[in-house]
Amino acid sequence: MSYDSDKVKAGAQRIDIVQIDLGACLWTFGDSNCGATGEPCVNSWQSCKAPQNYDETGNVLTVSICTPVSKLPAGFGLIPCLDSISFDPGDVTPDDGIGKVGSVTIKASDLPHDDVGIDPYVSQRAVSALKRGTFWPRLRARWPYYQGRALRWYTGYVYHPFDLANLKCRHYVIENMSGFGGKAGVSIKAKDPLILVDEKRAIFPRKSTGKLATSMTDVSVHTTLDVTTSEPTEYDLYPFETVSAVRMKGEVVQYTGTTIITGGIRLTGITRAAPGAYVTEKEAHDIGDDVQKCAWFDDMSPPEIMGRLLILGAEADAAWVPYATTWQTLYSFWLGSQNLTRLVCDPEPVRQQISDILLQSNCWGLWWDDVAQVFGFEVFRPAALGESVPVIDDGKNIVNVIINDDTNNVINDCVFWYSQIDPTKAKDDTTNYRDGENTVDPQSISPVELGSTRTKNIFGVWHAATPAATVQRISERLVTARGSVPFVVELELHRKDDAIETAGFIDLQTSAAPSIDGTTQIIRMRVVKADHGGRLVKYTARQDCMSDRFGLIAPDSMRGTTWATATDEQRKTYVFIADNNGFYSDGTPGKRIF
Repeated sequence: MSYDSDKVKAGAQRIDIVQIDLGACLWTFGDSNCGATGEPCVNSWQSCKAPQNYDETGNVLTVSICTPVSKLPAGFGLIPCLDSISFDPGDVTPDDGIGKVGSVTIKASDLPHDDVGIDPYVSQRAVSALKRGTFWPRLRARWPYYQGRALRWYTGYVYHPFDLANLKCRHYVIENMSGFGGKAGVSIKAKDPLILVDEKRAIFPRKSTGKLATSMTDVSVHTTLDVTTSEPTEYDLYPFETVSAVRMKGEVVQYTGTTIITGGIRLTGITRAAPGAYVTEKEAHDIGDDVQKCAWFDDMSPPEIMGRLLILGAEADAAWVPYATTWQTLYSFWLGSQNLTRLVCDPEPVRQQISDILLQSNCWGLWWDDVAQVFGFEVFRPAALGESVPVIDDGKNIVNVIINDDTNNVINDCVFWYSQIDPTKAKDDTTNYRDGENTVDPQSISPVELGSTRTKNIFGVWHAATPAATVQRISERLVTARGSVPFVVELELHRKDDAIETAGFIDLQTSAAPSIDGTTQIIRMRVVKADHGGRLVKYTARQDCMSDRFGLIAPDSMRGTTWATATDEQRKTYVFIADNNGFYSDGTPGKRIF
């Protein structure tokens, strides 16, 4: 949203509100569902006197604190003890992996509190809460298991009638609280859910515990394999698999199902070979050898693979991962049916797998959208026809601007290895790929431009069955989009311009980036970082080379329209036939079909 400037001018005060959701039992103390007697609890797990009956399913206690304002909004249970908020926003590193996890740090004063809205049985206490310590240490004693709980940060203005729906809300999970008992008050650290993909937290597939129950020779034939394990479901096929596999040393064996047996599991439908076009050598195996469950992603779209990794590997809430709807629609429209295939033989960080997929499929990035409360996903693309692109200029929007050339992100030579042979070997072993594609941007490496190669080696483990033409197309888009030296702009804008979010396009018009003759020009940019935490909003945006170099095939309704007669929006979106020299009639370089 964008705040109403008239209400701000009328003297409305800015307010920050932080809400923390804590677990609270459904039952009323002493009733038949609870079963406890004596001094009432406070409906928290730590205070529960009948833990066998404790149930907080779908129930929360929301603690709300805010910055002190002259007229506190009534009816929201606000405690005016919020001192400051520091915001370290997440960002996106286009096509080079998952960006930085965003975080927020809240500092709040400690104070006496009457427990109204916190303790449901406050009226039954013999001693007033105002005489029983202060707010934050008491809260921690009652709810010590706050880690991973939801935290919401609202920003906006106080005006009548007040409604939280009129404030911008961002969503996080609590990581830590500190400072209890200190004069400076407490500090609450929360991070966005991208923290779930941290390499220390999320791997997929999980490390299997099973051991081989019968020995095998390098030539023995098997239709079943028995595995000793106390977790019989760990070898179940994943929801996306019709065939799976296990790894034993350097050999991969396929199976189609499982049957529970005494002391473990029986793998059925055994084929002593790796799935797809992979090749591994048969080996001898002893009783007690490790049997590692693999993950077989067979001809699947990148959105689905990343969605499955987030839900199954990082245990993200499925509601946060719209891979089957929003992501897939976006990917299908711009990139068609570029599917991926890979057998993952060992536990591997989810973050690394997603980063590899982004690079190997012309995807732009994946990040946490703290406003929409979903994982955001985008592909390398120009702005769509009709997509709203705000103009940001010196006169109306910009408070401060800094421009830096982004020379570290230039790629004009892409070496793309694909069709891996043995999936158990290191992915950077170039002798283990059947094919390779070398794509060069000749203009970029010419003496009149960079005069040297900037090479990117891509080890295409996700391209076990990809045609050469598809790999070539992915490589060409990459070097075309990054063969030039883009620039990165750091912007400070007025609060009224806070509606721009990560991955959004902007048209920048500033004297800091003039045309050749020194006049201002409009340059298409894409936001990689949005900081809404201060008095001014701050954005980091990267020059969008896609809009200048790629375009869509025009619809039939534009038949007869030429470059000379097209509108600016049509020129930005579609491909037109260039002259034989590769330029349009006014000297603008021609585009490629996206």
